[in-house]
Amino acid sequence: MEQMTTSHQTTYEAIFRQPLPGDLKWPEVRSMLVAVAYMVVEKSDGFEVSRNGRTLVLRPPIHEVLKNIEQLKKIREFLE
Repeated sequence: MEQMTTSHQTTYEAIFRQPLPGDLKWPEVRSMLVAVAYMVVEKSDGFEVSRNGRTLVLRPPIHEVLKNIEQLKKIREFLE
């Protein structure tokens, strides 16, 4: 597990904003998840992160911005 940077903290806090943000950049979200995870498994179609006995499997969005609200909700639930 990496140490959270200021950038990671900003991304983390944005995920919990209401309403959910529609402008989060996937590379920033991915980097923050890697920083808080205990284990990261790279896959051909995405990656999975684990922490606190929970696992989250994600596929990167087609575009750089993460606009999928359902995926953001899953990330939020994983971080809670």
